Amino acid sequence: MVVLDFRYEDIKELVKTTQQELLEILPEIGVPAEYDEETKKMYVEITPNRPDLYSMVGIARMVNIFTGKRKPSEYSAEKGDYEVKVETDFRKHTACAVVKGVKLSEERVRDLMILQEKLVNTLGRKGKKFGMGFYPLSKITFPLKYTLRRKEEIRFRPLGWEKEGSAEEILKEHKKGKEFGGILEGRERLPIYVDAEGKIMALLPIVNSEECGKIDENTQEVFVEVSGTDERLCEKALNIAVCHLADLEGKVYEVKIKSAEGEKSYPNLKRKSIEYDEKFAEKILGERVRREKLERMDYKIEEEKVLYPAYRIDILGLIDVVEDLAIAHGYNNFTPTLPNFYSIGKTIDDFEKEHALLRGMGFLEVKTFILTNKERIKEEYIEVKNPKTAECSAVRPSLIYSLKEVFEINKMKGLPQKFYEIGQVNRGEWRACWGIRGLSFSEIRGALQTFAKEKGWRFELKESNHPLFDLCAEITIGGEKRGVVGRLKTEMEGETWMCEIELV
Repeated sequence: MVVLDFRYEDIKELVKTTQQELLEILPEIGVPAEYDEETKKMYVEITPNRPDLYSMVGIARMVNIFTGKRKPSEYSAEKGDYEVKVETDFRKHTACAVVKGVKLSEERVRDLMILQEKLVNTLGRKGKKFGMGFYPLSKITFPLKYTLRRKEEIRFRPLGWEKEGSAEEILKEHKKGKEFGGILEGRERLPIYVDAEGKIMALLPIVNSEECGKIDENTQEVFVEVSGTDERLCEKALNIAVCHLADLEGKVYEVKIKSAEGEKSYPNLKRKSIEYDEKFAEKILGERVRREKLERMDYKIEEEKVLYPAYRIDILGLIDVVEDLAIAHGYNNFTPTLPNFYSIGKTIDDFEKEHALLRGMGFLEVKTFILTNKERIKEEYIEVKNPKTAECSAVRPSLIYSLKEVFEINKMKGLPQKFYEIGQVNRGEWRACWGIRGLSFSEIRGALQTFAKEKGWRFELKESNHPLFDLCAEITIGGEKRGVVGRLKTEMEGETWMCEIELV
């Protein structure tokens, strides 16, 4: 879940609506929002399937179309005489565009940088899939080269530095070098962008140069590049960025990419089409909803097809279109009905006593998925072959990972917090896990003592290690390790203690 925060004053010019109206509209389009009186900011939560909403401009676009203040989007790219030559087989894909006439301000530059950061960290898997850069067109000379150069041959002044640095220095000392340097670890020849005058524009995917890779409120013409290992994601991320700039009154021009594999031009901003099945939609929604309502979600209707905009990367099939139709209709506008089928219910697990124990101690039950993102796991795990999304790429080896995510999602809520879950992990065994935030170790130990007493267990704690804990002890029962208790490594306010134990 991506969280954006901004002041209403910064977005009101874009949405042309009151703050209260905005707070009411956003949840209707699937973007929960709240206003914090202390910080005077709005906080919105955006699901990973809608990266086009990772900015104020993207949110304003959706709100205005949804409320009828703006017609469905029209994006296009004109032919341009801009060319990039690719001379690398490492992270060999690049997609580019030029946008002119952009109206920027200090706040809009910040918004664009937030979009860049969120796209690279989520869709780009923290730079592993792609990196993204924005460059003032006036500071670079075409044609450009996307090429490899030996470490000792790379020297430029990166963004945020007062001096030039070598590639080695930038990777070891620069903030972005420390964050993304692992992607280039062990390589002698590194990917860079160079203009026709030989100026290094960026060390990819690490950092742009201060000389020709910094945009500000006075920049009106922008060169955008998205480069990495996944051609499809590079193109999709470029479309999101370009549509963002086009909504700031920018005019888009194509850039020709020449590589050993041939020539391509980007961006492709034409709408994509999908066959519409009215009967399928009615079956899913339970009633007939006019497909014309999809225009509220920035669709266009064309005979037996519906067309969605280039910035929507989450439309994989008709079911996604039907979901948008439900949002456009309004979930509160559906008439509740009973299904014409039934099934005999049964308990999910046989641990009612354990549930009662933990609920009685004030813990709130949560239910999370057994599948998770492998990037979060710090120990041995079972990987899912060909996962549909990164969020379902591994089977959790422990409930601790799931409960940790629950605390992170609720980090803006008040303290103390107490959650628990009883569920299965990767080998099929059942475990109970509970955690507290904003309370001391004595609270988590007291819960363990009560739980063990009611189960008839005598346990011991022995100092141990766990990749997610900075203080940790293993729980042994009858000399056999049965669980773990520890303090979570986290920057969240208040200490977070967690305990997990195997149920038999």
